[in-house]
Amino acid sequence: MQIDSGANLDERAKTGIALAHSPLWHADMPAEMSGAWSEFKKNLLAGDDAWQVWVNWYEDRLAGRQSFGEAFDLAVATLPDELWEKGAEAVSARIKELIAEHTPPEPIPAQGAGPQFGLNPDLKITLAPPGEFDSDGNNLSRMRQQLPLVRQAGSDLAGVLNPNSHPVLCRNLTDYLNAIAGEPETISWGTVFGLGVRLDNAAAAARREIADRMRDPLEDAAQEALDSMLMLHGPLILATAEGRELADEADRYRLTRDQQAALREDAQAIAQGLKNSPDIIERPAAELGEMAAESIGEGDHPERGTAFGLATVNNVTTVLVSAGTLAAFVPASAAAAGSVGAAAAAGVAWVGYEGLKKSQRFTAATSALGVGFDHLHNLGEVQVFRRLIALAPFRRFVRANEAPLRRIAQNSTQLRWMLPYIDFIVRTNPNQE
Repeated sequence: MQIDSGANLDERAKTGIALAHSPLWHADMPAEMSGAWSEFKKNLLAGDDAWQVWVNWYEDRLAGRQSFGEAFDLAVATLPDELWEKGAEAVSARIKELIAEHTPPEPIPAQGAGPQFGLNPDLKITLAPPGEFDSDGNNLSRMRQQLPLVRQAGSDLAGVLNPNSHPVLCRNLTDYLNAIAGEPETISWGTVFGLGVRLDNAAAAARREIADRMRDPLEDAAQEALDSMLMLHGPLILATAEGRELADEADRYRLTRDQQAALREDAQAIAQGLKNSPDIIERPAAELGEMAAESIGEGDHPERGTAFGLATVNNVTTVLVSAGTLAAFVPASAAAAGSVGAAAAAGVAWVGYEGLKKSQRFTAATSALGVGFDHLHNLGEVQVFRRLIALAPFRRFVRANEAPLRRIAQNSTQLRWMLPYIDFIVRTNPNQE
């Protein structure tokens, strides 16, 4: 009646939309109706959770909440008869999939402080060139003043440190000196922060070994050079935007020892998996990931190692999960067909070119991967299809390492965005890989 009262089609359409978005009851739901619904709902959910989607649908109508959009409503309204004939469980499962498909995903944040990662032309995770970093906030004048002093202290230390007596300390020193070579604009300061943490931890371990008479004491010259190097590292790293961000994060980050140990174990599982997956990551990037994972919860200031380790895990998993998400848009059966034409001939459906362009999840993942992927939607369907097929190893990796990835995401406010993306990757063709 109310819809028919509209003077023309536009007015009637507006009235219909307004009614659809209004609560089912203008006043409070009558007590007898509310009681009956509560009892009916209890019985439905006690028997089979397949009814949960219908309970949610009715309560959305009661509250006047909007649906997931016109495309979702049409998809539900046009579910094929063959699906309905399979029963409530099959219909419910499909509606849950449609809800997931039409729920806007969490945006994927840009990589933060710490070592940055990207995909090289061979679609392997690689350390991003430092020249690509946003250097706003770097105090170049102070960095140029401090760098020669740190390099000199490091060189002095390397000249008097006995590698046979203190091999770990020597190895960390070599890595640190290699990392600070070059002009300030070309140095990866997030990596330098982490290597400084490692060097400090190695120095503390060496002091404990000396105190326990397990090692010979450092000569005066070596001790002076080591103390100078560690003292100069602080002002140098704080002259960089990334160093300050990581240092602030370390001060804020206060996981318990047990939590840090659990995080370290999961991060090491991911790092080891990457190290054993040369098809998706370059060796230097894998080794840096391994070193970062080992830093979590280590040393006299474990929060510093945790900040560096988590920042590295954050950045590498951003690439890993984003690439896996793109691969998940192509069913394994379609990927096996090798081409759009072969997939169609075999009767294999994939989300389709137009479907990709409309997907917010696809847009988020391509944007997160940056150069080479942020304009992927401008390519032709065949090119896009092949590109996504080539990313299949990332989907397999995420699925194989689902448990530690989930735990890392659940225990970090920075990484919780990954959870719905992992869900999307894992539920895609669960029995085909």
